[in-house]
Formats: sequence, structure tokens, C-alpha cells
Amino acid sequence: MGDIGRSAAGRELGMGRAISRRDFFDGVAVTAGAAALGASGGAGTAYAASSAPAAPAFRGNTSQALGVLHALRDGRFWQQADPPVPTGEAYDLVVVGAGLSGVSAAHEWLRRHPGARVLILDNHDTIGGHAQRPGSGSVAAPVTWTPEFRELLDRLGVVAAPCQECGADDSVMCDRETFPVETLVSTGASAAGWIGRLPVADAARQDLIRLHTDPPDPFPGLGPEAKQERLADLTYSRYLLDSLRVHPDAERFHRTLPSASWGYDTRVLGAVDAWGLGYPGFGGLGLDEGKPSRFSAPTIAKEWGVTGRVAHLPGGVHGLVRAMLDAMGGRARFRLSSPVVSVRNDGPPETATTATVGYFDGHEVRSVGAGAVILACWHSVVPYLVPDLPGA
Repeated sequence: MGDIGRSAAGRELGMGRAISRRDFFDGVAVTAGAAALGASGGAGTAYAASSAPAAPAFRGNTSQALGVLHALRDGRFWQQADPPVPTGEAYDLVVVGAGLSGVSAAHEWLRRHPGARVLILDNHDTIGGHAQRPGSGSVAAPVTWTPEFRELLDRLGVVAAPCQECGADDSVMCDRETFPVETLVSTGASAAGWIGRLPVADAARQDLIRLHTDPPDPFPGLGPEAKQERLADLTYSRYLLDSLRVHPDAERFHRTLPSASWGYDTRVLGAVDAWGLGYPGFGGLGLDEGKPSRFSAPTIAKEWGVTGRVAHLPGGVHGLVRAMLDAMGGRARFRLSSPVVSVRNDGPPETATTATVGYFDGHEVRSVGAGAVILACWHSVVPYLVPDLPGA
């Protein structure tokens, strides 16, 4: 932007001149005000479960939502802004962020303190953060779910549907970038049946059938503990290629096996974790499948024996947010299109209000008092909101 501003084209557009305070706030107010027109549960209002808005169209991190935060990041905001104007309001809890994290924080706080005054502030114009579309965010894999999250689902009456029930895992697309011919292969039949239809070399088909039906023991001279330690030194890909010596096509076919659950492929996933997840190729090792290895990743060890690795929540992230909003029954107040610009501890610990939170309402910076503040926003924003944090 700086280079453009110094160019002839930039000067013609007025981009080379210093922006005035009025210009700055007029521009920010236009975007914030336009966003507020579409806000569900307007500024300072409580969420009404009976008038819950329909799942909104995808908007996400628009320029309207991020303009103030970008100015804060670039050091321009406080050059133009006046000090916060106190509203005189005090809350037991102020939550920064009305996404999944923020709503769940408010929900849990109110569960423990039903009479608490809670305010949630967000830079977006709708509740739910940047994941704003019907069914967005099929909340990850059960292997990453904590006991607290499972308890939350049970309390809300939300039932996750395993992939096997929704048919998302009953076939594999062999893409043209990886295989000679693009082919969709149904994996519902016996291994020998669907492996025979894969667009791979004949030797790879034989290796795949062996992996799924009768894998060998590549470490016959080692005991169980030593085998697990050996697996801990290998990725799943290296185990297939170097230890079992399968055809490269066979390793390539399995490469994306953990992608849906973990966001990375078998060249990163440890072989000991692949064994714990039940991936093919480990049956010949003779290891005890009833308990995790001490080398297994904690998230895998914690959920040992879980089946149906990827699950979907009804309505995705938005459905979970709505369920928590309904459970809160309007006890939390929301201010949308109200990006937080400052958070500071400025009261003695013995008082009820120990922090001040400043936010931009589209026209000026206003502030509220808080007994506690939860920053349920992007961690990268926190240093700009709390400049008093130590550098480290």
C-alpha cells in the first residue's frame, strides 16, 4: 500500500495524502454501520432463543469485520481515536469473540454462575464468528475431543453421526494428479474385491491385499516393547515402504488415509499412531491392541478404542453455537460489529470490577467494566488488545 501511495496513480487517487481523523472514522463508521444493519441480536441486546435467526449465508472475515483490527495492528487506530468513553456498565464476565470458543465460554460460565451478567463482544455482524454458513465445520475427529467436550454434547443433547452412518467414508477417489486414471472406488466390499479395481500396478494390488488380510512381521526378532519403539521412529509411509517394502503405488494409495482426521498425510503420521488407529499393515506384529503404546500420541492414547474416527455434528459449528445459545436462554448479551480494541487490568483484586474492555461501536471507542475477561479471539490479536503483556 505504501508503494502504491507514492506512485502517480496513488496520488491521483488521493492515496498519497495524510488521512484526516474525520476521513478515518467516517470510513470505519460506514463499514461498521453497514455491518450492524444486518446484525442478528443488535448492540446491547440479549439473544432471544425464540427469535433465533436462520443460519446466515457465508460472510466470514470481510473488510467490514477486519478494518478496525487491521488499523489497530498497523498502529493507525490510536493515532485517530480518542480515549474510551465509559458506558457505566459493569459485567461479571466480558467475552471477546462470539464464535464457537466465545459462546462456549459464556455458556460454561453461566452454567456455573446462573445469575451472572455476561457480555459478548465481536467484530462480526452475526453470532458464530467467521464460520458462518449452514453446516460449516464438521467438528474434527473424535480422537481430538476432550471429555469436557463430550460432556457438553451430552448436556446439549447433540448427537454426533460417525462417517460410516452418513456414507462419507465408503469410497475413495483416486485423483488424476496421483494415479494414471481418475477412478472412484467403493470400499464397501471385501478388500480383494475393491483393491482389484484400483488404478495401481498389479504388484501394488498384491501388496495391498497382503496389508489388509495377512501382513507379515517385519521385526521378528524383537519383543513387543522394542517393536513399539521401532514404530515410534518411523512414519507410517516409511513403515510401509522400508519395513514392509510395499510397492510405491500401495503407499501412495494410503497416503491420505489420516487426512480427514488430522489434516496431514502418512508422511507425517507416526507408525505407532497408525497402528493405534487401526490402519492396515500391523496385524503380523502380534502387539496387544487392548492398550496404547507409551510412545503413542496423547490424543490417540486418550481415545483408545474409539471407532468411527470422523464425526459430524448436526448443523456443524453453527448448529452447536445455536444449541448453546438456546441453553443460555437470553442470559448473555451480545454487541456485534463491535471490535474490541483494548483490554487492561486496572482495578484492585478485591473489587468486583478488575478490568476495563474498550470496543469501537462504529462512531467512538466505548468501555465497560468487567470482573473477568476471556479472550476467545485469535491469539495473534491478543498482543494488540493487551499491549501491557511482557514481550516474551
